[in-house]
Amino acid sequence: MERKSRTKNGMSTVVDWRSEIESFAGPFEGNRKSWLSRAARRAGTTSRQIKALYYGEMTDPKFSVAVGVLSASQKAKAEAQELVEIYQSVVGAGNDQNPHLSGKETAALVHVIRALGTVDRA
Repeated sequence: MERKSRTKNGMSTVVDWRSEIESFAGPFEGNRKSWLSRAARRAGTTSRQIKALYYGEMTDPKFSVAVGVLSASQKAKAEAQELVEIYQSVVGAGNDQNPHLSGKETAALVHVIRALGTVDRA
């Protein structure tokens, strides 16, 4: 669910809390409750607050909750971008492929690079 808010200068900002939480919650393992609890720990907030944001029950989170969620999301996206850069250097730029990797290994790394590269796109 998207949340629109007004800034000081009158411009509106849209935050998709669900996708922000998904960006740092990690892989879905176990059940939804444990997955959201892990997200809450990473954001430094409570499971109830994360659940309310995720399901759209909360429309205007406290500043500390919003900052925790957005900071955790930004950190996860930065880490993903760092991995993309590392993997790209391993695979090699352009047509110069790494001679130490098999075709399957190169294809797997390219797949991961593409998946991680979409993390920061809207």
